Amino acid sequence: MILQRENHTDLVLVILKKDGLEFLGICEVGGIDTQTPELGIWLKKSAHGHGFGREAINALKDWVDKNLQYNYLSYPVDKRNIPSRKIAESLEGKVFREFQQINKSGDLLDEVEYRIYK
Repeated sequence: MILQRENHTDLVLVILKKDGLEFLGICEVGGIDTQTPELGIWLKKSAHGHGFGREAINALKDWVDKNLQYNYLSYPVDKRNIPSRKIAESLEGKVFREFQQINKSGDLLDEVEYRIYK
């Protein structure tokens, strides 16, 4: 992640609760130097179900729309992660492909990739 930041290819933002500035998670857009940047988000469990993820991704997409030229945004998510899928769908994202991937913890994920257009 440090190399991507130094190379100006990824933008990673901290998500803080407005009142009290409690750390909630991070959101990012990777590959900002490409025509197909990738959105991503991670929230701690206690922050789930409060709309923070949708608010953060909406704000990030607004920034991307104003600052980057792109063909589409990629939004990969575990197929079983319904709340994250709803975020992509709220941005009119459409499933482009399904695939399996091993994450950094060594777990096998069944993923779907959404494509989100301007």
